[in-house]
Amino acid sequence: MDAFGAEGIYMNIVFDSNIYIDDLKLSSIDLNLVMDYLEKTKSFIYMPTVILEEISAVYKRKLNTLLSKIDGNIRNYNSITTTPIVYSKPDYSKEGENLIIELKRKLNISDNHIISYKDEYFKESLSRAINQIKPSSEGREEVRDSIIWLTLLDLAKESSEKVIAFISNNTTDFAGNDKKSLHPRLQDDLKSNAVQIKFFTSIDEFVKEQIPKVEKYSKEYIQSKLDLVKIGADVERYFENNQGGIERITDRKGYGLLNYIQITNIDLKIESYNVYEMIDDNSFFLQVELYDEIEIETEVECLYNSSYYLGEYETGTKIKYFYIEIMAQYNIIIKDDKIIKEELEYVEL
Repeated sequence: MDAFGAEGIYMNIVFDSNIYIDDLKLSSIDLNLVMDYLEKTKSFIYMPTVILEEISAVYKRKLNTLLSKIDGNIRNYNSITTTPIVYSKPDYSKEGENLIIELKRKLNISDNHIISYKDEYFKESLSRAINQIKPSSEGREEVRDSIIWLTLLDLAKESSEKVIAFISNNTTDFAGNDKKSLHPRLQDDLKSNAVQIKFFTSIDEFVKEQIPKVEKYSKEYIQSKLDLVKIGADVERYFENNQGGIERITDRKGYGLLNYIQITNIDLKIESYNVYEMIDDNSFFLQVELYDEIEIETEVECLYNSSYYLGEYETGTKIKYFYIEIMAQYNIIIKDDKIIKEELEYVEL
């Protein structure tokens, strides 16, 4: 919740293992768009341990299958040729671990974003499998999917925004009859836990629905909406009411602050920004960081040598100019391409 009451969604994302397995090299162009979305919205990709372990296991099985085919083909070739191939099956025991390291690096997944499953998940997952409660399916009894679902519910509950995105092409176990939205039984889980899990069947679907909401909020777009002259005036008023910071700087330089502080030049520029979709609304909350090296004029106390030969000094004043780097956060809410609320959150020296 922001100072002026804006509540926006920091929507973290979880990919099911099938999303990773379908693109182990993470070469999809859509994925680049997702990473840009995460940067703009200050969100992250989380990976449940059960998904991490499945990716590693499936990857090693794929490698074993491919290497077995190579081994068989080479043996068949050597059985009929006079120039046999000397072949030694490579050691791929570390390949699963190496793949996970590479996935985490490309997706900016830190150890804090790896979610361990809890012991209580197993009892609940077994109960769901026995009673064929979604995401367990008739004739399938998927304990693994139930563990993923319980992990997602906990992740959503622990999030301050109570919402996450889940991308999986497993529509059999997670989707309803339309193969697009979550199964009604899973939607009941969301209601009872007071959370939101936005379900997408592919990265492409996520990109088409979510990216257009934030992609227009470029640096150039935001700059066109902000009245930087007005914000500069707000910063000046901030300094008029909060002069203690500048006083501490002048004290460190050996001057005593006297009569006044006046900003003589300010030219704010956008340093960075974050975009958040508002909850249950079509508006967007933007946190914009602005910076500048401002010039400040002030009258300071100093000592004058009134008698060079006698070494006598008198106290006097003089005009002094300082250059101080500032960082300001400016918050705005945009709806239908118009700013409906704005506020200078803070200024830091």
